[in-house]
Amino acid sequence: MKDRSKPNRVREHYSIEVYRDSGLAERFDREKFGTPVGAVFRKYQEGVIRSFLPSVDGRRILDLGAGTGRISLPLSDRKAVVFAADASVAMLKVAREKAWLQMRPVHCICADAHHLPFPDGSFHAAVSLRMLMHVRDWERAVAEICRVSGKYLIVDFPPRSGFAGFAPVVHPVIRLFRSGYQPYRIFSIHLIKRKLESLGYRVIGIDRHLVLPFGLHRLIGSPAFTCKTETLLRRLGLTDILGAPVTFLAEKKGDA
Repeated sequence: MKDRSKPNRVREHYSIEVYRDSGLAERFDREKFGTPVGAVFRKYQEGVIRSFLPSVDGRRILDLGAGTGRISLPLSDRKAVVFAADASVAMLKVAREKAWLQMRPVHCICADAHHLPFPDGSFHAAVSLRMLMHVRDWERAVAEICRVSGKYLIVDFPPRSGFAGFAPVVHPVIRLFRSGYQPYRIFSIHLIKRKLESLGYRVIGIDRHLVLPFGLHRLIGSPAFTCKTETLLRRLGLTDILGAPVTFLAEKKGDA
């Protein structure tokens, strides 16, 4: 007979379960961006945000899916009024500690990307990096980002073009050997553009980063190899076709 003494536990989406782990939060920066190659990735990403949002002094900026504050802190360095929102209390704890140590006034808020606790148009810009690929309902999350942004938004995603396109085939194989591996969603560039258009935003800036997979660069572990190889591929025009992730800068229609 079925045991009815214990309530059924509904399995949470992996993006909630994985990032709840305080151990993961504490080692996240070290493993992802603490190596010399990771530092190259981090600096490049900060440069993209700076080029897309050159003037943020005194502006309210939302960093959605902020994690450990990788983008929140550089924005705060530039005198933005930063709200770091994430569903993971453990990740935000690390972000809060980093902000305190660096004496940066970052507002850390635990929030679900599908139901943000902010009024419409609360922010000059909303930034969301490495999040759409993991959320339960990406369309709902995009709608929320658009709703709370007053003028600009920045989102990135792995495109179907390039090496990221092999993800649906590669992920099941990797998970056979790594039970904690985090799969991710890939997107058509035109699909994201159409979604933003339907929500009243037009894409005005595009960046494509690496042709070769992140994992390969990390495995090789050489900043010189990463910089020289990706510079060559960019000069050959391959980055514009195959580069990942794709980062969009979108502007609210009528605000030009």
